[in-house]
Amino acid sequence: MKYLISTIFIFLTVICIADNDIDSLTNTLENLSTVEKIDKLNEVYLDYKYNNPAFALKIATLSLDFAQQIDSISLQITPLISASLSLFYLDMYDSVLVTLNKAEKLTLQLNKADSLDRFNHFSDIENLRGIIQMVKGNYDESLYHFQKAIQTFAKAGNKTGEAKAYNNIAIIYRKLENYPNALKYYKNSLEIHESRKDSVNLGSSYNNIAIVYKLLNDTISFLEYTNKAISMNEKTNNIRTLSISYHTLANYYNDIRDFTNAINFYLKSLHLKKQLKHNKGLAITYNALATVYLEINQPDISDKYLDSALILTNKFDYIELKKANYQLRFRIDTSKGNFKNAFYNHMIFSNIRDSLYRYDVENRINELEAKYQSDKKEQEIELLNKEKEVNSNKLLVQKTINYSIIFILLFLAVGTYLLFRRFKEKQRINTLLSEKNKEIQEKQKEIEYQNKTLAKQANKLSELDEIKTRFFTNISHEFRTPLTLIIGPLEQILNKIKDSDIKNSLNLMLRNANKLLDLINQLLEISKIEKGHLKLKLQQCNLVKEVEYITEIFSSLASERKLQLEFKCTNSVIKGYVDREKFHKIISNLLSNAFKHTLKGKITLELKKSTSYGKVLIIVADTGIGIRKEKLPYIFDRFYQIDTNEAEKTAGTGIGLSLIKELVQLYKGEIKAESEPDKGTRFILELPVTLDFYSENEYDIISEANQDQNQILFSESEIITDTAQKESETKKSETILIVEDHSDLRQFVTQSLSSLYHVIQAENGEIGIDIAKDNLPDLIITDIMMPKVSGLELTEILKNDENTSHIPIIMLTAKSSIESKIKGLETEADDYLTKPFNVTELQLRIKNLLASRKKLQEKYRKSITINPSEVTTTSVDERFLSKVLQAVEENIDNSELSVELLCEIVGMSRANIHKKLKSLVNQSATEFINSVRLKRAAQLIQKNAGNISEIAYDVGFNNLSYFSRAFKKHFNMTPKEMMAKNHT
Repeated sequence: MKYLISTIFIFLTVICIADNDIDSLTNTLENLSTVEKIDKLNEVYLDYKYNNPAFALKIATLSLDFAQQIDSISLQITPLISASLSLFYLDMYDSVLVTLNKAEKLTLQLNKADSLDRFNHFSDIENLRGIIQMVKGNYDESLYHFQKAIQTFAKAGNKTGEAKAYNNIAIIYRKLENYPNALKYYKNSLEIHESRKDSVNLGSSYNNIAIVYKLLNDTISFLEYTNKAISMNEKTNNIRTLSISYHTLANYYNDIRDFTNAINFYLKSLHLKKQLKHNKGLAITYNALATVYLEINQPDISDKYLDSALILTNKFDYIELKKANYQLRFRIDTSKGNFKNAFYNHMIFSNIRDSLYRYDVENRINELEAKYQSDKKEQEIELLNKEKEVNSNKLLVQKTINYSIIFILLFLAVGTYLLFRRFKEKQRINTLLSEKNKEIQEKQKEIEYQNKTLAKQANKLSELDEIKTRFFTNISHEFRTPLTLIIGPLEQILNKIKDSDIKNSLNLMLRNANKLLDLINQLLEISKIEKGHLKLKLQQCNLVKEVEYITEIFSSLASERKLQLEFKCTNSVIKGYVDREKFHKIISNLLSNAFKHTLKGKITLELKKSTSYGKVLIIVADTGIGIRKEKLPYIFDRFYQIDTNEAEKTAGTGIGLSLIKELVQLYKGEIKAESEPDKGTRFILELPVTLDFYSENEYDIISEANQDQNQILFSESEIITDTAQKESETKKSETILIVEDHSDLRQFVTQSLSSLYHVIQAENGEIGIDIAKDNLPDLIITDIMMPKVSGLELTEILKNDENTSHIPIIMLTAKSSIESKIKGLETEADDYLTKPFNVTELQLRIKNLLASRKKLQEKYRKSITINPSEVTTTSVDERFLSKVLQAVEENIDNSELSVELLCEIVGMSRANIHKKLKSLVNQSATEFINSVRLKRAAQLIQKNAGNISEIAYDVGFNNLSYFSRAFKKHFNMTPKEMMAKNHT
C-alpha cells in the first residue's frame, strides 16, 4: 500500500497533463539532492495551485514520490495536503478525503520535537475537511472542522491559516443567508491579510466581502470592494479569483439592466475560465451570456452561447444549471416563434424540475432512514448493556422500540402523503399542459395567419424599397449627366481664361458644382445603407496611421483658416479591423463639420482604446459656436439645421451628420455629441475593431492589394502618359465612335475630341453596334445606361464578334460603385471612367490605349517568330489571327495566294480583314501575307534548309529579284548576307 496513493494520483492526472511538461521540470532538478528536489517542487506548486490545479497535482505527486524514496514521513505530509487541495479544485471530493486521511496518519507519527509542524498539518487537514463537508451541505460538521482548524492554527502561530478558516466559516453563514455573520468573519479574515500584506489572498477577501454587500443591497460598498478585488487580482495574476470578480460585476450590471457592461465583463470572465478549463464555471458564464443576449432581443447569439452551456453541462452532474438551460431554451424558441421546439424544451424543463423535487423528497427519506438506523443500533447496544446490568430497564427499551415503530409508521404515512400529493400535482400539471397545448396550437394558427399577412406586407415594403432604390439610382444618373456638362466645360474654360476675376467666379461655380455632386453621392449612399446593400469590407491595419493620414489631409485647410489642428494618441500602434473607405468617410465628415463651425481657436482629434472590450474611442472636439442643449438630440436627423444666427453663416444641407450616424450604425458603433454654446462641441465615437461583433455574412475580409479599381487603372494610365499630354496636334487618321443617349453630353465629348480625332456618333447602343461593324473605328466610348441596348451589352457583343473584338472600349458612366466598375471590366472593356469626368483625363486614357495598341503592333513587326497571343488582348482576336496565320502558312508555297483567296478562306470581307489586320498588326492584308512569307524565309535561311532560290520558291516567290528586294527592305539585309552571317 506504500505507493498506492501516488499511483492513484498519476492515473488521475495523466489524462489531462502532457508527460513532457513534468519531464521538463524533472530535468531541471537533475543535479539537486532529493531533499532539495522536494523543497523546489513545493515552491513550484505554489505558482500553479490556483491557475493550473491539474499541473499542480502532477507536481505534488512527483514531490511525494521523492519523499517516499527516502522514506521521510515529515516530507510526505506537505505534498499529500497539496495534492488534496488540487483534487478539490478539480471537483474530486472523495479523493480529497482519502488523501487527507493518509496525511493525518502520517502526521500522528511525527515526533514531539516536530510539534509546530504537527499543528500546521493538522490545521490544514481540518480546514480541507471542513471545506469538503461544506460542499456536501453538512454545515454543522463543517463548522466543527473549521473551529478545530482555527485552534490549531493559533497554536502554530499561523495567521494565514486562521484567515482561511475565518473565510470558510463566513462562506457557511453566507449559504445560510446569515449575512451579518458572514460579513463579520470575512472582515476577520481580511484584517489578518491586510496586516500581513498578503496580496494574493487580499484579492479573494475583497471579492468575498463585495458579494455579501451585494446580497445586503449595499451597492456603493459592493462596487468599492469589487474594484479593489479586480485591481488586486490583476496585479497578482490570480485568474481564478479574477474570473469570479468579473462574473460578479457582470451579474450586478445585468441586474440594473446595463447589458453592454454586463456582456463586457461576462466575456472577460469567460476568457479566464477557458484558461482554467473550469467546466462548471464556463457553463454558468455561457448561460449568463445567453440570458443577457435574449434580454436585448438577439436570440441567435443567445442560442449560440446556450449551445455551449448545454454541451458543458452534459459533461457533469449539475442538474440545477441544466434546468436553467432548458428553461432558457424554451424562452429563446418562444421568442423566435418556434413553438414546437419551445413546447418540447418546456417538457424537458418540467421533467428536470420534477426530478429535482423527487430528489429532495428521496434525500429527506434517506436522511430519516439513516437517522432511524443509527438510533436503532445505539438503542440495541444500550439494551444489551442494560440487560447485563439491570433487567428492570426492559420495559423502557420496549417502549423505545414501540415509539420507533410509531415514528417509522408516521414517517411512511407522511412520505406516502407527500408522494400522493405530488402525483395529484403532476396530474393537474399534465391537464394544464394539455390545455396550454391546445391554446398554443390555436395561437400558432393565429401566428401563421399573421405571418402570412406580415409576409405580404414585407413583400410590398420590399417592392417599395426596390422602387425607392431605383429612383435614387436613376435620379443620380440624371443629375450626374448635367453635372458633367457643367463641370467639364467649366474646367476647359478655366484652362483658357486669363482674367483673374472671371477665373475666381468660374472657380466658385466649379466648387459648388462639385459640392452638389458630393450631396448626390451622400443621398445615394444613405439609400444603399437603408436598403441593406452596403456590406463592410474589413481589413486589419494600424488605426493610428490611418487617423494621422486623415489629419494631414486637413492640415493645409487649418493653416489657411488660421486654426490649430492637433492629433492626440498615446499609442504608436493600435491594430484593428476597419472598412477603410467608411472609416475615412466618418472621420473626414466629423472634421469637416468641425471646420465648418469653428471660426477661431483649436480643433482636436483624439484616438484611444476604449474600456469596452474590442473597441476604440475617437473624439473630435472644437472651440466653435457650439449647439444649444435642446437642439442636440436632433443633430443626426436628416436635413436638420440649427436655426441660430451664427449657424446660418456656415449652414449646410443637414445630410453629413445623418450619413455619419447611418455609417456608425452599420459599423455597430455608437456616436454622441456634447456641446455648449460659444464654447465648442465634442463628438465621441466608439467603434468595434474586432470581428467578434459581426456575423460572417455582415462583412468581407479584403487584402491591402484589393484597392479601388478606378484608382489603380488611373495610376497605370499616368505611367504611360508623357509630357505630350497637352499637345494640340491633330490625328484625324484615327476614328473614335461616341455611343451616348444624352445628346448634349454626346456633343460635348465630340467637341472635346474632334480636334484630335475623326469622331462619329451613335445615339444608343443598338445604332452603335451597327456603326461599329460598318466603320470599324479605332476606339469606342460608350455609356452604360442606355435605351434598347446597354453599354454592357454593346461591349459583350462587339468583344465576341471577330470583326470588332480588337476595338478598345472605354465605359463612360454615372455609376461610381466598385461593383459597377468590376462588372464593366468583366465584359472585357478596356477602361472605365466615372461621370462627371475630366476632359484631359479622357484624352489621356484614349491616347494611352491607342499607344498601347501601337506598341503591340511594333513588337509584332520587329519579331521574326509569329505568336498571336503576343499581339492581342482577347481570345477572339487570338483566334482570328491564328486562323489568318494558318491560312497563309497552309498556302505559303502557293504563289497565287491573294487577298481575295485569303478572305474566302477566312470568311471575311476584304474591307473587314484589312481593317482588322491594320488594328492588330498595323499591316494591310497584302503586307501581312508578304510579311509571313519573308519571316518564314528568314527562319529557313537560319536553319540552312536549302539555297536561296529553293527557299524563295518554298515561300511562294517566283521572282528572285523581287524576293531579294522585299527581303532587304524588311530585314535591312539581303538573303545572301543573312545566310553568310548565319554561317559565321
